[in-house]
Amino acid sequence: MQITKKSILSAIVSILVLAAASPAFAAGFPDTKGHWAAGEIELMARQGVVGGYPDGNFYPEKSISRRELAKIVFSLFPAAAKIDAASVATLPDYPDIHQGWGQEYLQTGILFLPGYTDGYFKPDTPATRHEVALLALAATLAETGKYQLQNNQMLLQIPLPEKSAWEKMIKFREFTGLPEQYRKSTAYFKEDPGKNNFYEYASYFFSDLNPVALLVDQGILKGFTGGTLGLDREVTRAETVVILSRIQKANLSGAGKFLLEPAGRVYRPRTVAVDSNTAEAGLTRLGAFYQKKYAGPLKRARMIYNLMIHIFNYDWNTREGLKNYTYAGIAGLMGSGLGTDKGLVQYYMTLAGKSGLKAEAASGTAVNAGDKGDHTWVELAIDGKTVPVDPTYGVCTGDVYFNNFDYWRTQGYEWTRNDP
Repeated sequence: MQITKKSILSAIVSILVLAAASPAFAAGFPDTKGHWAAGEIELMARQGVVGGYPDGNFYPEKSISRRELAKIVFSLFPAAAKIDAASVATLPDYPDIHQGWGQEYLQTGILFLPGYTDGYFKPDTPATRHEVALLALAATLAETGKYQLQNNQMLLQIPLPEKSAWEKMIKFREFTGLPEQYRKSTAYFKEDPGKNNFYEYASYFFSDLNPVALLVDQGILKGFTGGTLGLDREVTRAETVVILSRIQKANLSGAGKFLLEPAGRVYRPRTVAVDSNTAEAGLTRLGAFYQKKYAGPLKRARMIYNLMIHIFNYDWNTREGLKNYTYAGIAGLMGSGLGTDKGLVQYYMTLAGKSGLKAEAASGTAVNAGDKGDHTWVELAIDGKTVPVDPTYGVCTGDVYFNNFDYWRTQGYEWTRNDP
């Protein structure tokens, strides 16, 4: 990366903006007087979580980058910032996170925030409302000890939303169709075979939306005049401060039920719109990064696995019969962020090949705790041995299905390859 005077100045300005409030703040920010978020901005500035620009203004309607977001959140929740992210077995690595200011915050932030589907983190792109809410929730749970460490994995205790949360959720235009999706799904709940109790089981069926539903119910996330929640909108500095202020005041410790979710689970993928040639070229560059940084082929293969479970989500709507899936190649997968076994395996194999690894698809049947059927996974040839990898199960659960199929077989799983 070329370093210019402009980039240095930009970094200095960002650090100044996020630095602790100076004594001059006693007079407040001139551009926040009368602003709807003035109270929260003043509170966070006095706490030293946010600061103003060199000209004395706060610029409340300016967007905030993912790098800035990590700094602000972990300044507010310092115990969460001290988590040894490097010890978490599923921590990903991206080519673009090793330069620039705020490394101590960014290296923890990548444990919780998803990367983009082209394999980059893009720390200086604007953050979304969903990312502010997600990172703030994860940080406050980590801050208060609401997590578990199991087999070098970090599992967050995400409180299950109450029925009232789903009553509020379906009032937003993006989510009015949730009850109908529940009824039409082919998923089977023995407690509700007729699919008549949406509010009772929504937290289990729509688990990807649990963090959002929880924060909506708590009044932390609120909608816009047009009736939308606007999760993918770029978030402003004012909105960021208000969401953080609300979550700091919320009491999430009294939840009676919770789901253990892996840190970094992709609830809402950050996608890129590319054509097939651009996707291919991008994976070539990404593969070169992994090959250069990770000399050992097994470690290299594992880091590609870690990447995938931090950038993709499983296409549950296809799995539950709510839509027909058409494989649109790697470019299509990057564009949607959602895939089933065919697309996810193709992405893994392609990136593995670009990084100098030998990989092939294995087709057959698989059995897991709740399902059995046709399935595709990956088999790597490393040091004369076959290393099995299941990126699909990894994306589904956030767990490790890498070179440990024998362990999973003791847990009731099975992979049976079709005869060549």
